[in-house]
Amino acid sequence: MSGPPWSYAWLVEVECLSQNLLSLFAAATT
Repeated sequence: MSGPPWSYAWLVEVECLSQNLLSLFAAATT
């Protein structure tokens, strides 16, 4: 796995954020 060490943490953070947004969107539309 290549690239700076912060890239993985950034990806994890973005994924966690998108999960929260998806759950909020799902809760708002139901």
